[in-house]
Amino acid sequence: MEQQHHRPATRIQIQIQIQIHPVASRLSSSAPL
Repeated sequence: MEQQHHRPATRIQIQIQIQIHPVASRLSSSAPL
């Protein structure tokens, strides 16, 4: 039962990571090389 609850949580985490990805890319671009 706990595993079934972990499945949707993982999907939500993946979606959050995808949304953060563009933000991290912008931060990297903003940072001086």
